Amino acid sequence: MNTQKLHISVKENPEYTLWNIEGSADLESWTRIIRKTPPAQSPRLLIDFSRSTSIHVNSEDIRMIVSEAMLRKPDIQPEKTAMIVSETLSYGFGRMYSTLSQIQGHHIRFEVFTDPNEALHWLTDNNT
Repeated sequence: MNTQKLHISVKENPEYTLWNIEGSADLESWTRIIRKTPPAQSPRLLIDFSRSTSIHVNSEDIRMIVSEAMLRKPDIQPEKTAMIVSETLSYGFGRMYSTLSQIQGHHIRFEVFTDPNEALHWLTDNNT
């Protein structure tokens, strides 16, 4: 098993905030990132998981991650979030997060993509 810790780098762009995620993601590392990462300066957030080595979460962990994200003040939550993934499992994680967020009343627009260009187009398109 890969034990590389999760690392995030944040870059502010004029149209969106980019989170580059690298390493191995588990419940503890996700919770830490949600609590410590400064709020995005843009109402649009791009989360790039394409260089993540592994994701070690289950459905209950994802519920806890959604709950932790919902604790952030509404005025610092992005309105629209695109997640880029490179693996089928990561895609499933993203879709589960999106569904559980909606069930729990988190009203952001959240989509998962395998193609970075499609993600950027959706994120920056004012008609979606």
